[in-house]
Amino acid sequence: MSRKKEYTVVLLNDDDTTYNYVVIVLHKIFKLPLEQAVEITLEADILGHANVGEFSAEEANRLVGVTMLANVKMGMNLRFRIEKND
Repeated sequence: MSRKKEYTVVLLNDDDTTYNYVVIVLHKIFKLPLEQAVEITLEADILGHANVGEFSAEEANRLVGVTMLANVKMGMNLRFRIEKND
């Protein structure tokens, strides 16, 4: 059974997290192609936020949770917002 992609994960920009860390998270945790990870990182830097992708509620929360654990390990503060799609 396929889960509906009802939620969008939004990357939030901050002044402390390094570009490299953001790109690595998007590539390794969210499984985005490297080029797309770089584009999303740049968009968040310019606009203050960028959509990462659409996921089921379970998957969105899992991916953000894994990132929060990585943040603790790496001393980073990368943040996301999970938004319900219309």
